[in-house]
Amino acid sequence: RGGYVYVDAGGDGIDSNGNLTVSGGKVVVEGSENGGNGALDYDGTGSVTGGEVLALGQSDMLQSFSTSSSQSHIVATTNSVMPAGTKVTIKDGSGKVLYEYTAKKAFSAAIYSSKDIVKANNYTVQIGDNVIQAVGK
Repeated sequence: RGGYVYVDAGGDGIDSNGNLTVSGGKVVVEGSENGGNGALDYDGTGSVTGGEVLALGQSDMLQSFSTSSSQSHIVATTNSVMPAGTKVTIKDGSGKVLYEYTAKKAFSAAIYSSKDIVKANNYTVQIGDNVIQAVGK
């Protein structure tokens, strides 16, 4: 419900055989660089009710938060795997930077949630040279 959690995973990043809820703090997940694993993996419902989350992983096993979560999120994927050292920049519709991060591992999908993300609003996610339009879910 607070604090900072950094996950450097060789398999699934955060893995729950039931429900997954993030309710506060700051969470950064860097999932496996290998396919077949996700940054987030749960069997029940995945919800975010507060805090700030950045989850980077592979798009083949992409699992994001439920759209019924009380806090919105965005998802961005690339057509190719981005190498470690790739910068991720998330901007709101007016161009204000909401979050910046330099990945320590290769990834092809990004999930971001914070109080600044609003359902149905537009956001720009820059992953390296890729500029991706995302909508709050």
